[in-house]
Amino acid sequence: MRFLRYARLLSLYRSEAHAVIFGEKSATLKNLSTGETIEHLKMGTLRSVNYDTKQDENRIIFNDKGMTDLHNVNEHGGDFKLRSWFGFKKSIWVHSTGLATEGEMVPR
Repeated sequence: MRFLRYARLLSLYRSEAHAVIFGEKSATLKNLSTGETIEHLKMGTLRSVNYDTKQDENRIIFNDKGMTDLHNVNEHGGDFKLRSWFGFKKSIWVHSTGLATEGEMVPR
């Protein structure tokens, strides 16, 4: 969650849109206007990503106000799931406001 908080605060601080792009077992923070890679995080415990935007799947886009709602396919946000090597599971929900909390998306 610290990585997501950093991405949101960076968008607020710089007044620029940033994207967190999930790959296989990794997340990359990019500046959307320049395409510059700002940070890359290996996530060995990443199991699945359920967050889609109008630009592409498996990415979270923070606008210059730190919000994600303008780019979301699901108006309330989405989640991604982590699983430890010991089998413990955790879901991180990213709200349309850009805040991240523990929890998962409930199907309608």
